[in-house]
Amino acid sequence: MKWHKPQVILQLEGCIQPMVLTATRLLIISLFLLLLPRAAWSANWEICDLTVKVQEPSSDVHLLFTKIVSVKAKAQAECPQAGDTLNFDPETEDYQSMIPRKNWPTAGKTVSVRYRYLDGTCKNSGPCRIKHFSLIKK
Repeated sequence: MKWHKPQVILQLEGCIQPMVLTATRLLIISLFLLLLPRAAWSANWEICDLTVKVQEPSSDVHLLFTKIVSVKAKAQAECPQAGDTLNFDPETEDYQSMIPRKNWPTAGKTVSVRYRYLDGTCKNSGPCRIKHFSLIKK
């Protein structure tokens, strides 16, 4: 009985002949992809856990106005400093939706916020930072 090499056949639209990839070629391509720099794959979310005191809104009622009480950085995150003011639209813990205004904490309360950001390159504008602020339930 004759053994055949395992093959994967790719039929690409518009190609006359199928491309045959042997196990060796697949291994070489896989190793090449694994050796790409991590930056080519994805970036890491940087996380700061903040404790903030909610303040009275001064102008824009679409943002939660806070003053930072304490900061805990994870890894090498660039976090705002204690004493800084922070205005944001709060999100749920899973970052999937915005918290309705009627569920926001009232002025004077101290709450936990997870600030998460990702640095990258935005289309048509160059370097940018994607930011998320979620209220953390204790």
